[in-house]
Amino acid sequence: MGGQCAWWEAADAPGARTVSELEVENQRLRKELAQMRMEWDIVKNRCVLCQGIA
Repeated sequence: MGGQCAWWEAADAPGARTVSELEVENQRLRKELAQMRMEWDIVKNRCVLCQGIA
């Protein structure tokens, strides 16, 4: 199929990352997301407490 790149060709492309590298990045991003969610929960709770709604 002319012009289409198969997955095995893309894996050999310059700058391509290995599965283990992607897993490490995924783990880092999940950790960062969890931290941001905790911070957001703290901000939400402070806003509710400041308004006297809690």
